[in-house]
Amino acid sequence: MSEKKEKSDRTFEILTELEEAEYHFTCGLRMLEAIQVLVSDGSFTKDDGGDALLGACLYFDATRIKLKSSFNRIFDLYGRRGNEK
Repeated sequence: MSEKKEKSDRTFEILTELEEAEYHFTCGLRMLEAIQVLVSDGSFTKDDGGDALLGACLYFDATRIKLKSSFNRIFDLYGRRGNEK
């Protein structure tokens, strides 16, 4: 495989992973919005609110994992200072 094609494939993988991170982050924000609604209308319960908190934590953890992986791939492809390898 040519070097240019390989770099293009790796770039596509990075972009896909970043889109997945964005999705997880958005889901986490939606969970936080749900918690805000439960708190503001006084219907926050240990069960419902606890599930929403756990969901938000899981989505944000998935975001962290995807971002860490993406950044490592970016650093592998471009180097730590952005200089192309």
